[in-house]
Amino acid sequence: MGVVVLTGFSCTGKSTFVTNLQSDAALQHVEFVDTDQIIAASAGGHIYDIFLNHVQGANRQAANDFIESEELNFLQTFKPRQHCVIAAGPILPTRRPDFADFLARTNATCVWLSISPKEAVRRLLNRQHTLATNSQEVAAHNAFGSWNAPHLMEFDTAQGVYVPRSPAAQLASTSTILSDFENVYELFAGGRSNRYFIEEPRRTQAAEGLIRKLALR
Repeated sequence: MGVVVLTGFSCTGKSTFVTNLQSDAALQHVEFVDTDQIIAASAGGHIYDIFLNHVQGANRQAANDFIESEELNFLQTFKPRQHCVIAAGPILPTRRPDFADFLARTNATCVWLSISPKEAVRRLLNRQHTLATNSQEVAAHNAFGSWNAPHLMEFDTAQGVYVPRSPAAQLASTSTILSDFENVYELFAGGRSNRYFIEEPRRTQAAEGLIRKLALR
C-alpha cells in the first residue's frame, strides 16, 4: 500500500503539500486526507470553531477533549485507499498507542516536516492575524487565540480574553513544545531519515518527491 502520513508541527505546510499534490494529474487515483478538515467538518467547518465553541475563560479542556475524541476515532476507524496521503494534525502522532496501531494497520510511512522555533512563531502569528483580519466576529470572541495557548497566548483574567505573551516568552515556550513534539515525530519517521526542514526550498522539493514516490508504490 502507498499510504503516507505527513507529520509535523503546526504551520509546517502539511495541508499545503496535500493541496499542491492533489492538483497533479499524475496523482488523480491517490486519496488525499487532512485530519484537521475532518475534525472541522464535525465542528462547524473550521478547526478554530472548536475552541470558540468549547473554551470557557482560561479553561481549554473541553476543546482539547473534543479534539482528542475525534482524532482517536479517526485512528481507530479510518480505512485509507491503496494509495493515500494523510496530513496529520500536529497532536495526532502523540495519541499513543493508537497512532502506532494505525501505522501498523495501514502499513503507512511517515514523512516528517520540520521547522525552526523562530519560523514556527512567525507563521503561527501570521495565521492568527489573517484569521482576525478575515473575520471581525471571530477576532472579537473572548476565546480568540486560545488555540495558541500557552506558547503564544495567555488568558488575561482582568480583560477576560487571550492576549499575546512577550516575544521572548513566545519563542521560549514554542521551542520547548516543538522539541517535545519533534521527539515523537522522529520516533515514527524512522529517526531523521524522513525528516525534511521545510525552510530550505531544496528540502521541500525533496519531501514532495518522496511523498510522490511513496504514494505511487
